[in-house]
Amino acid sequence: MTWNIIACESGRVVDRSFDFELNINNNFVTSDQEVASEFENFFTDIPLSTTQSLNSSPCIAESLLKENVKECNVIFTFKPVNPKDIIVAFRSLDVKKTADLWGLSVKVVSSIIDEVAPHLATIFNGCIEHGVFPDLMKHSKVIPIFKSGSTLDPNNFRPISVLPTFSKIFEKIILGQMLSYFNAHNLLHKKQFGFTKGRSTADASVELIKNVFEAWERSQDAFRIFCDLSKAFDCVHHETLIRKLHHYGKKYNK
Repeated sequence: MTWNIIACESGRVVDRSFDFELNINNNFVTSDQEVASEFENFFTDIPLSTTQSLNSSPCIAESLLKENVKECNVIFTFKPVNPKDIIVAFRSLDVKKTADLWGLSVKVVSSIIDEVAPHLATIFNGCIEHGVFPDLMKHSKVIPIFKSGSTLDPNNFRPISVLPTFSKIFEKIILGQMLSYFNAHNLLHKKQFGFTKGRSTADASVELIKNVFEAWERSQDAFRIFCDLSKAFDCVHHETLIRKLHHYGKKYNK
């Protein structure tokens, strides 16, 4: 909301609604079905096309983890979910008028959450007990959002996923339990600023400036290496991620 106001007041509001048309290998695609198919192919191919030129192996990441991070000797297990957990998680979701994948809006679910919470708790606890995330809850509607540049180039769009509301509730509960475990056992690096409660990129900037001034006061040179990972979230190696969680104490469900 804040950035929307700033953009509006500064005259930088851009109308990003338009009829989709893509240039694929000098062939112009205009029909909705073809455009949707091309976006699907492009977004699906991102992990392979982005990482195929890399020479590194997932084994390197795993070996670095074992060499530098001591394996946690505490076993993490998910706790049973109760209706109150579900209501609290739901109340923390952004209230939007737009409907989710199945046509349910947060506003609509808000009117029935007290009644459905016990039933959702039964379903979620069954998922935790059996180590299963229902296929229907994995479904999402992917919407291409224009960033900048030519609207004909699919590279200038980023995908956002519209998830089922109940899926977001379950994910939020699972994330909350895992973050509590990670924080309790100091498993997050003290220099991690992104996606960490109470920290932001502003804190990282303050840390950088502090280090530069300290080096300057000691008549030393200060260097900083910045690494921009293209399509980072799309290219996460799932098997490596699972092995890391195992290293941190989340063992496989039997």
